[in-house]
Amino acid sequence: MDEEPMEMSPDGNRNKNYYQGFHDNSNSDMDVDTSHDRSYSSPYVNNFSFHNMSATISTSSPYKSESKYFHQAGESVKPLGMRPLIVPKKNQEKKISNLHKDENLNTLLSESNKLIKSSLEKKKSRSKSKEMSPREKRVNRRKSGNQYDGRRKFYGWLFLAVLFALLSTFIVIHQKCHIHMDVNKFEHVFDENVFGQHIAKHALTTTLRNISLRMQNDTKLSTNPLVFSFHGWTGVGKNFVTKQFLYGFDNARVTTFLIPLHFPHNSQDKEYKINIQKWVKGNITLCYVNMFVFDEMDKATPGLLEGLLSVMKDIQRIEMEKTWIIFLFLSNSRGHQINNYLFTEMKSGKKRNDITFEEILPVLTNLDSSDEWYKDFHKQGLIHTFVPFLPLNKYHVHQCIEKDIIKKGSRPTTELINSISEEMHYIQPVADHVPYSLTGCKRVSDKVDIHI
Repeated sequence: MDEEPMEMSPDGNRNKNYYQGFHDNSNSDMDVDTSHDRSYSSPYVNNFSFHNMSATISTSSPYKSESKYFHQAGESVKPLGMRPLIVPKKNQEKKISNLHKDENLNTLLSESNKLIKSSLEKKKSRSKSKEMSPREKRVNRRKSGNQYDGRRKFYGWLFLAVLFALLSTFIVIHQKCHIHMDVNKFEHVFDENVFGQHIAKHALTTTLRNISLRMQNDTKLSTNPLVFSFHGWTGVGKNFVTKQFLYGFDNARVTTFLIPLHFPHNSQDKEYKINIQKWVKGNITLCYVNMFVFDEMDKATPGLLEGLLSVMKDIQRIEMEKTWIIFLFLSNSRGHQINNYLFTEMKSGKKRNDITFEEILPVLTNLDSSDEWYKDFHKQGLIHTFVPFLPLNKYHVHQCIEKDIIKKGSRPTTELINSISEEMHYIQPVADHVPYSLTGCKRVSDKVDIHI
């Protein structure tokens, strides 16, 4: 049976009163015997001694492990002093290691606590150092307010910019879809740059005014596409008028085909018939004036003419909102007939400027005995307006020369104009005393470049 260790007085001496009530399990009284004074030391009990005391706790003999402390090997020790609690060696070693571990853990915990305390103190010191004066606080508030105002202004301007972009895009789209034909502008440009073609001017402006009025009331063009057929001699201004034609429209897209260049081979006639339909339909854009120019149509192959007839009929069946499709056919066809009509009328005493569009129109439309390229177009009602161009005389050529010299930044003089005019080729009709140019004003620009 294990016994409890003896309690000692604070001064290390025996005190009878201090041990009152201390008894063993047999409830025997404690006898004190001074004859058995002894002391011992142990590695586990430092300087622990019993003076003048012999306490018989029990009648049992000491443990073998304890007997060495009392110099008695295996003998019964009756006057046994207070037997201390002796721990076996294995348990003692474990306790020592645990003690060392506890000590290491305690040291680690203490160091960590010190680190935590030091970091907290540093934070407190920093927070104290960061405390600003009222003036600094006001300055910071102003800075933050200025930053907020700057952001608000930036986003405000950004919103306005986006809104402006959207509005401008809407306006541009609306303007593109709002097709406007300025006939007066076209007429002014025509008068400034085209000479001797009063019939062509009348035919074009009259047609455009009628179409413009109709388009103001109806945004859908459900009738034939506008088809103009220009006829006349070389150099009378067909190509030049075609370029001036664009000034009447705000948004026109032009696709030009030169027959000898784009359709040169008769052997590929079947391919031309198919391709021209794809090309025309593929170049039609809504909200635009889509203009197709075919120059030198008198040299077109039969397959190309059939393809054009087919695509024009297909377009005629489609209702296209706010979209114009214009075909301009240019050719020298009926040029000799136009010249002969003019000379005949002048021979009879009629002035050039007195000849009207209605009078000369039958020259182009009476095709019973002829085989012109546009015969099928005319029979099927696909050509909207025929535009005849009269031949130009020497006076018209002088006007062209003067205009070109001014355009190129030089001063026109009579001598310069006459010298350039003399290099042109003319014919003298019987009906008029003024000679007529064989090439019109076609080569005027090249001649002017040489002389200035």
